[in-house]
Amino acid sequence: MTAGSTAATSPLYRVAQDRPIRVFVDVPQSAASDLMRAGAPVQIRANNLPGQVFSSTVTRTAEAINPQARTLKVEVDLPNRERLLIPGMYVDVGFSVNEANRPQVPAAALVFRAGGPEVALIDAENRVRYRSVTIARDDGNVVELASGVKAGDKVALNISNLIADGDVVAVNQTADGVPGAGLASVKSDSAAPH
Repeated sequence: MTAGSTAATSPLYRVAQDRPIRVFVDVPQSAASDLMRAGAPVQIRANNLPGQVFSSTVTRTAEAINPQARTLKVEVDLPNRERLLIPGMYVDVGFSVNEANRPQVPAAALVFRAGGPEVALIDAENRVRYRSVTIARDDGNVVELASGVKAGDKVALNISNLIADGDVVAVNQTADGVPGAGLASVKSDSAAPH
C-alpha cells in the first residue's frame, strides 16, 4: 500500500481459503480424455506428510488443452478438515485412468530425427528398419508408445546415427531395459490403471 499512488504498491494482507483447499494440476494431453469429466478419482500426497494419502475426485477442468504445453488444467477440491495442507504447497497427484494395453520400449530405443521420434526395428535378417512412433507416456526409463511398434518386435538400443535404414547389423542380445548397445523386445503394458 502506498498513499496516493497505484504504482509500486505492496499488499497489506492476502486472504486464502484452506477449507476446502483447491489443487491445480496440469496433466498431459494423453490423459485428458479420462480426466475431462468431473468425478475421476484422485490421490494426493505431500512430501512433508509421509504416509498420508488424501483421496478426492476431479472437481472441474479447463475443458481445453493448453496449445503451448499440450496439457489440461485440472482442479481438485479437498476438504482439508485438519488443515494439514496449506496454500502454496507442492503435492504429488495421482489419477486413476484407464488406458489401452500399450507397447513399452526402453528409453534407449528412441531415436529423435527431424520427422519426429523413431525406433530402429531389427527384422529376421538383422536389417535395421526405422519406424516412426508416437509417444504416449515417458517415465524416463520406459516409454509407452501409442503407435509404430507391437509387442514382440525387436528394437535396437542406443543405435549409432551412422547406421542407415536397411543396413545389416550384428545383434547383441541384452536384458530388456539395460542401458548400452544391444537389442530389446517390445513389451506389453499389462497394468491398466495409471
